[in-house]
Amino acid sequence: MSFQMSRLCINIIAFIALIWPLVCMCSHMLFQRSRSYTTIIAFVTFIQFLAGMCSHMSFQISRLCTTIIAFI
Repeated sequence: MSFQMSRLCINIIAFIALIWPLVCMCSHMLFQRSRSYTTIIAFVTFIQFLAGMCSHMSFQISRLCTTIIAFI
């Protein structure tokens, strides 16, 4: 009985000792995740901006080609 009690106490102490690093790791991971979400949002915004620029350039090139063809 005392062996099981001491083993239970050791398990509780080990659990408490491991909780703090786990909490620190989770908070660090949440911080990293929020940074990665910010990076993903910035990347998606940049891709949309780039797609808009490409479609605008494509439209300008097609207008230029139409103008050249009409001029010829």
